[in-house]
Amino acid sequence: MNENLFNHININIKNTHVPDGTITDFDAIEEFCDQYEARIEDVGGIDIQVLGIGGNGHIGFNEPGSSIGSMTRIKTLTGKTREDNARFFKNLDEVPVYAITMGIGTIMNARKVVLLASGESKAEAVAAALEGPVTTMWSGERSATSPLRHVCDRQSGGEPAQARDLRDGLERGL
Repeated sequence: MNENLFNHININIKNTHVPDGTITDFDAIEEFCDQYEARIEDVGGIDIQVLGIGGNGHIGFNEPGSSIGSMTRIKTLTGKTREDNARFFKNLDEVPVYAITMGIGTIMNARKVVLLASGESKAEAVAAALEGPVTTMWSGERSATSPLRHVCDRQSGGEPAQARDLRDGLERGL
């Protein structure tokens, strides 16, 4: 996140908080997750939650079937998610099998959620997130039921009507 976002925008790095994906001691993960949630509460919650949506509809690493009330925890990654992220590694064998992720409950408690998507491979996930019925199979759908603002870029393929309306409104300064 530092390399791809925070170092390129006007933000104090002390105001950014990303789960530590380098923890390999499974015994330490639960404690880290509890502390992460406590830290969020201590600072009064999350102002802006920026996250992408996976091709299978996951937000953060909340894979299909994740609970709407889930909090920060370790999650097993699906084969699809691992394949999609293989481009960041030398080969698929190096892609983690698990990830620490903020849960859907944690994410949806943010005051504002910015959902990012690009490429045709995300079109179905974006449409499901913004316009589809709420199910546990598309964790991004939770964002459609929240009172929070959502933003999707035009590159997400077959732009759903709600995404188009949001983009048009944002371009007009609404």
